Amino acid sequence: MKSKTKKIKKTSESVQAYFNKFDMSPTSLMIVFGIIALIIVLYMLSSPRPYDDDNIGRYFMAQAALEKSEFFINMWGRPLAIIFFLLPAQFGYWVSASATALLTLGTCFFIYKAAKAANFPNSWLSVIFLFFQPLFLITSFSLCTEPLAAFLLSMGLYFYYKGSWNSSALSLSFMSLARTELVLLLPVFAAVFLYRKKWISFLLLGTGLLIFQITGMAMTGDYLFLLTAAKSAGHGLYPNGPFAHYFERFIFIT
Repeated sequence: MKSKTKKIKKTSESVQAYFNKFDMSPTSLMIVFGIIALIIVLYMLSSPRPYDDDNIGRYFMAQAALEKSEFFINMWGRPLAIIFFLLPAQFGYWVSASATALLTLGTCFFIYKAAKAANFPNSWLSVIFLFFQPLFLITSFSLCTEPLAAFLLSMGLYFYYKGSWNSSALSLSFMSLARTELVLLLPVFAAVFLYRKKWISFLLLGTGLLIFQITGMAMTGDYLFLLTAAKSAGHGLYPNGPFAHYFERFIFIT
């Protein structure tokens, strides 16, 4: 009985050791990403309507941004999101949604690379856990700002674990221009960079906000533009702004 118990324990330890060092081959990973892409496409084809009204509003803002340059610095539309969707929006809503789908695949890729760089066992599972997180899945082809912010965060984490501190800081610095609330994460990373004595990386965390401040100040003449923009974040254009008359038309033509 004792011998049998030892044998079971030894087998269990062997299995555990195997899975701790198990990783997928490049071909297997390509298959996993192919399956994820197929799920997104099927999900997109079975969803004849946008995720919410934010999607429609951001689409029209990106489409009109070349004529209305103020949309590039609009906090409700999110500056980085308007820039990202600027070109796809000229070719239609579902082209823009497809651009987000590619971004989603990129986020999965960088999360996997981050897990690998951090030497996490079974790092490939990070892709599965991320993609099938409900909110991540249902916004995987939307024009919400979350996919873009998640992409920047995943890229920042990859560079961080890789030891590319400055690249990490630059990636993370633009998160808040995609999703405003993520500005709350900047002090956390700032504390980490300070702890590691990465002074340049610490300063680079402010790059995104600094560019936003300079651009906004140049366009509006407001020396306190960042503060003004932050106060206006809760006043959107979508419900009753210049694009309100598009909503009904959009609903019936898609």
